[in-house]
Amino acid sequence: MSDFIQEGKAKILAGKDVFYNPVQCFNRDMSILAAMVVSNDMESEWNERQEKKASQKTKALQSQTHKQKSTNDTLLEEGEKRLCLNDDLPDPTQFPGLSLLDALAASGLRALRYFSEIPQIHTATANDFDEDAVKAINDNITLNNFDRNRFHAHQGDATFFMNSAKNSHQYFDIIDLDPYGTAAPFLDSAILCLSEGGFLSVTCTDMGVLAGNHVDACFNKYGVVPHKAKYCHEMAIRILLSCVAQHAARHGKYIVPLMSLSVDFYVRCFLRVFTSPSKSKNTACKLSHMYQCNTCPAFWLQPLAQCTISNKSQRDQRKHAGEDIHVTYKYKVVPSFPFDFNVVDGEIRCGCCHYGRILSGGPIWSERIHDPVFVQKMVAILRVADDGTGTNIPPIQPIFQTKKRMLGTLGVIGRELEDNPFYYSFHDLCGFFRMSPVSPMLLAIFLIQNGYKVSNSHTAPVHIKTSAPPQVVFDFFRHIIRLRQPERLNEVPAPDAAEESSSESEKENDEEQKHPVQAKEGKRKGLSPAVVFLVNTNTTTNPPNLEEFELISGNTDTPIPPRLADLKAQLQTNMSFSSNEKGKNDDPTSLLPRPRFIPAPKGFGPKAKAHKGPVSQARLEKQQKKEDEKKAKRQAIKDHYEQLYGKKGE
Repeated sequence: MSDFIQEGKAKILAGKDVFYNPVQCFNRDMSILAAMVVSNDMESEWNERQEKKASQKTKALQSQTHKQKSTNDTLLEEGEKRLCLNDDLPDPTQFPGLSLLDALAASGLRALRYFSEIPQIHTATANDFDEDAVKAINDNITLNNFDRNRFHAHQGDATFFMNSAKNSHQYFDIIDLDPYGTAAPFLDSAILCLSEGGFLSVTCTDMGVLAGNHVDACFNKYGVVPHKAKYCHEMAIRILLSCVAQHAARHGKYIVPLMSLSVDFYVRCFLRVFTSPSKSKNTACKLSHMYQCNTCPAFWLQPLAQCTISNKSQRDQRKHAGEDIHVTYKYKVVPSFPFDFNVVDGEIRCGCCHYGRILSGGPIWSERIHDPVFVQKMVAILRVADDGTGTNIPPIQPIFQTKKRMLGTLGVIGRELEDNPFYYSFHDLCGFFRMSPVSPMLLAIFLIQNGYKVSNSHTAPVHIKTSAPPQVVFDFFRHIIRLRQPERLNEVPAPDAAEESSSESEKENDEEQKHPVQAKEGKRKGLSPAVVFLVNTNTTTNPPNLEEFELISGNTDTPIPPRLADLKAQLQTNMSFSSNEKGKNDDPTSLLPRPRFIPAPKGFGPKAKAHKGPVSQARLEKQQKKEDEKKAKRQAIKDHYEQLYGKKGE
């Protein structure tokens, strides 16, 4: 037998001409962990339904007369005899197990791991269109000694197979879609053959399309017009969820996202699909248009529709009585703009910079993309797999090769804001305002002190999510500029930037609509009128206290007042700049990464008065010393060659 590859508790034969990507081990580990949590939830939900049916049956029997009871007892005895005659029928008092479909299996490794590491899965099907891949799956089934009555390999088109399964009333509880490229062609068939409350895992690797590089391709595949902006990774997640939600709504279904990731070169979404024609109508309220200024980093969202209860008396009656009363919902389009704007020459201009045009896109999913309870359950199981401690230990211990990365990613996801789509790139904001970067933690402190929520994004440590409007975020940079560079308050736009800006405003540029102007700002030598206007605009918030920042960041030995201690605790709850966790205790949430406070850079803060410029004297001396050493080294090499070959011209 040839060598094999071990991943988790499954093995596949090596040397086969079937696609196997070891980089996707993190994807498979996350999928197994998520399916493990969902399987436990499905089993508990099934037990609750059985208990409810048993209690209803008991109440019905107790309310009948003695004659009816005797008749029912006779019927029950006959039914039990029929069940005893056929041993193949499942026991109605035991959980029947779950069915799995890996629609695009390749070597079948993902389906093999599902089957071997999740005890609730009773049957599994691995499908692939390639004949060699199906042969490899059969060989891997033999290698792992799996029962072929429970694990099946199927060759055929994934869409046709799922449609035929739905037509034959064969539904799957877990469906995994991991294609090469987009998963949009498989969504409709997957949703139709998914059981009630089924678990759907979707991966899309066409990040160039989802990130806004190809507007036409994104609209054709997902039905969404994207933006090319710094929040492209989260936008890719929300575009995929919007596409899945619209596919489900066509069949009277709705989705509940459990966790979504943007990792490496792909996006991965875990969600459950339920059937409810009334709740599926609420899908329009969960989708929003997105508006982006093509000059400054400001963005806004506007829902497609909003839902109201048409009868107020029924709403109050339901609220106070707590009874399940049929309530009629009314859906209507939101008429107003979600942003401040100015009208210049008949065109809508940004209300923040008073210069840029507003680009429209969408619709994207604007509800939450993570379930905090679900993430905590994943962390708890991962901790059990880590050291074997804790409660609710699963019957089969999972094996995760990317355990540390999973802990860090889940930790940051657990701290993300739920109701605030998109984020700001801190480096992009500093570059737009033409200022040297400061600590991102200072911006977080400023926003919290002004009453807004703030957190990191799992896509990058410098991506900041907040509930603050763009004007408040820009106020922070205005304050910093006035503290560090007060001479910029009197600056004027550079001639080349002003001429370029005026020429762009006069003509319609298709490329500008596809790529916002802020991508070109870094190439300009001078300042644009938008930057000058934002710097000189009056602020509506108080400037940040740099001394308090020094106390919170731990750069001084001065004791922290109680008010600042509470602020620091809030930062530790919401913010994170590290993905490694060292300590553990009895609380599963302690595995969430601890924040690493970044000290204030040199030349900034209360001690900045000792420096005459942004670069210290010691740093200048160090740079000069390096230059002198390089010159001496070059001169030594030159002298050596002159001794060997003589000077030039001799």
